[in-house]
Amino acid sequence: MVPSHGRLSAFRLARVALRAAAGDGRAFRSLFRALHPVVYAYLASRTGSRADAEDLTAQVFAKVVENLSRYDTRRGSPRAWVLSIARNALIDHLRARRDHAPLSEVEGVLADARTHPADGEDERLERVRAALQRYGPDVREMFALRFGDGLRYREIAVVMGSSEAAIKQRFSRVLRELKQRARRGELDEEVVHAH
Repeated sequence: MVPSHGRLSAFRLARVALRAAAGDGRAFRSLFRALHPVVYAYLASRTGSRADAEDLTAQVFAKVVENLSRYDTRRGSPRAWVLSIARNALIDHLRARRDHAPLSEVEGVLADARTHPADGEDERLERVRAALQRYGPDVREMFALRFGDGLRYREIAVVMGSSEAAIKQRFSRVLRELKQRARRGELDEEVVHAH
């Protein structure tokens, strides 16, 4: 799982972001320290390249500085807001590297994030990935954000540009389908309970 945003709660992090937006340099440093590991892990898991992840992380924080005055606490947590910037930077990066790659290829990278499971979880993680392959890249991305990046439903909604209710509904539907497949013997029951 990706490191959480440090010791700062979502509420405190939002207050720090607002102070940083008002020009408080110390608050910006706190915001950066809290979110840098989250952004880097998100990008590294999807690019597979340390150099690309470092470059993109720098680009993301340049955009954060540029747009911090527009951050609105009502639209989501600072973590979700910054990860939505990271997602957009990654999409731009993937398209540029693949000579204007079709959206389906870009979606595949977003959906099939590389994760670094704890010892002994490789096989279970692969079974979960295999079970999700029948779903579209948007569903796989939701699961990667939830279980690979540790985001809450509301944060996933912000990152993916959706509503929290829609995200919860899709998760519920997919989990229900996975449980039905497990009952029919199409899936290992452990896959369903991995979530």
